[in-house]
Amino acid sequence: MFRQMIFRDLPELQPSEYQLLASGSREEHWVQSSSSGESFFVQWYSYVSPPQLGKKREPVFMVYREEETTENSYMCYTEDIGDLCIFLSESHPFCVEASSCPGLEPNSIYLISHEDFAVYSLATKTCRGLKPPKIGPAGGEIQTPFLPYWIPPLSV
Repeated sequence: MFRQMIFRDLPELQPSEYQLLASGSREEHWVQSSSSGESFFVQWYSYVSPPQLGKKREPVFMVYREEETTENSYMCYTEDIGDLCIFLSESHPFCVEASSCPGLEPNSIYLISHEDFAVYSLATKTCRGLKPPKIGPAGGEIQTPFLPYWIPPLSV
């Protein structure tokens, strides 16, 4: 059965902000929380600057929560996903309750790609870079190579 997604409660953006979003690349992810049953549609806007410019723009995220009716699914823009964290990478996206894992920031998106390794706060719309772990004796550590994949939690 086909159900139409209708977007509503869109954020108010200036024309310059729409231009900025259009100037980068966009990935779209459908994420479902197994704990809350909620579904989210996430748009991830990223920008690759030429190396000679020497600076990189932070990614931007637009998150829409699904609200279902008998006729349609409404996708409502939100900046609050509560205690949830969304994990985006080259693998399947997933959600985790921040309270279930010490150290996780609620209402955040954890992202990993070939260009980004960071946590994005939906509340403040800011991105904080994460450092990959290092291995080896103190003073002689080397950065561990990593693949751009989050591994979802498993029940044992």
